[in-house]
Amino acid sequence: MRIPMTFVLAGVLMTFTAATAGARGALSQPGARRADTSQPAPSPVQPRPPRPGELMATAPKPIDINRATAAELEGIPGIGKAIAAKIIAGRPYPTKAGLVQKNILSAALYEKIKDRIIAKQ
Repeated sequence: MRIPMTFVLAGVLMTFTAATAGARGALSQPGARRADTSQPAPSPVQPRPPRPGELMATAPKPIDINRATAAELEGIPGIGKAIAAKIIAGRPYPTKAGLVQKNILSAALYEKIKDRIIAKQ
């Protein structure tokens, strides 16, 4: 025997209506409060602090702009093939700030990458 689709839809609708009415009814009672969802619940597991030397292992090693290959320079965010070629052509640099002084990098890009580069002599 087949059940008409209208009966199935009516049953689903009644179930949904009853479920939402029960939730609304619980909140409409005197003294009922809604759960505060504005702040996330604190995490029960706190991350452990890094051990000495562990932070150094996760940070990338600075790249020497006077000796790096084009591929190594292109690995720095914001430096593409053209800028890498300019850096190589302008060597040697007494300091890493020489990239800005020789107009190879903009001051904004230099500020973003200055911790990722060094200039050894």
